[in-house]
Amino acid sequence: MSAYSSVSNLFKIALIGAVGMGFLAVGIFMFGQFFKLIIEFKEIQSWDTAPARILSAELIVDKASRKNEGDTYSVSASYSYIYERDFYKSDTVYPSSSSDNFGTYHQDNAELLKRHMASGENYDCFVNPDLPVESVLFNDLRFSMVFFHLLFITAFGGGGFCSLYILLNPAWKFLIGHIKKLDDKPWLLTRKWRSPKVGTKMTLSSIILFVASLLGVTLFVLATIFYIYLFGITFTTKFSVLVVFTLLFLFLAVIELKLFKTWNQKKRIFIHLDPHPGKIGGKIEGTFVIPFQLTDCDQLNVSLKNRVAIVTPKGISGYEYLYEKEFTILAKEFISRDNQIMAPFKFDIPQTAKPSRAFNLLTGSSIWFLNLKFKDGKNRFEFKFDVPVF
Repeated sequence: MSAYSSVSNLFKIALIGAVGMGFLAVGIFMFGQFFKLIIEFKEIQSWDTAPARILSAELIVDKASRKNEGDTYSVSASYSYIYERDFYKSDTVYPSSSSDNFGTYHQDNAELLKRHMASGENYDCFVNPDLPVESVLFNDLRFSMVFFHLLFITAFGGGGFCSLYILLNPAWKFLIGHIKKLDDKPWLLTRKWRSPKVGTKMTLSSIILFVASLLGVTLFVLATIFYIYLFGITFTTKFSVLVVFTLLFLFLAVIELKLFKTWNQKKRIFIHLDPHPGKIGGKIEGTFVIPFQLTDCDQLNVSLKNRVAIVTPKGISGYEYLYEKEFTILAKEFISRDNQIMAPFKFDIPQTAKPSRAFNLLTGSSIWFLNLKFKDGKNRFEFKFDVPVF
């Protein structure tokens, strides 16, 4: 029975959905705040300047409630200014309220205002020409805040999308399976299992590096676009740093993409299942196809494992291997054809084994792996195949 047809799983479904929607909402909210920040900054650049007399200036320190959290800072000030022969007073320091501990921005501004107040020297403020009562003392865009917003947008927005995907993907497959009447052929719902040809799995480290590279490219490209939008193409230190990091992450992403294409096309070892798929109470049988010649290899070491993720109401409690068996293919059993090596294999699967079930946070998973290890001269190879067993 599917997880989505059991009432006992409704709470977990609702919880995952709530977490995903919450993360997505935070990402959308931070994007709104970021967009507001950029628009405000763009508007203030066209405001007029007016000499202001600093009447008071103070650094506000908000003590952290926890020891592992740092104090946050903001600036409080009042000032007067004359604009078009009219007198005004204001206590607005920044375009929006700001309290944080990124660098010494607030401390430096508080000291700057205190020096002008002590010396009596005027400090230019920025006045809205359409509404002169509206003014600010500082109109610079802090890149630490830009990256802070972009980081939250990518992290929480991406986390929300991933959580909803984990929830909705199995539900979507369950629905499609009923619509297409594939209840007796569930492996057809998984694209990689629709054919008896099954490819190797990409390593987790490569996937993580590729995703991290793409996130880095996205983050710095967005920052560069907004920089150009606000300041144009000006070859300052900040612009150079943005471009360099964008190119760096793009370089890493391109390298990972090339490695992926090489893994996926040129040197990809695959298996051909016959019959397809493996059968509970029957066997899983087929042929390994190695798309290159082996010059000094006397055997292939093969193992079949069934790993099950155990899920409790509190979450994933661990993994357990319910089936493990090893098999050796000797070199004399290899078949060489068209610059390829083909090696047959066969495993019996007990009637009590659990069928394949893709991972989800509701019912756990049951994954069948075929592992292939061999040594060709000084080179060692290891490949993993996620195979269907039903």
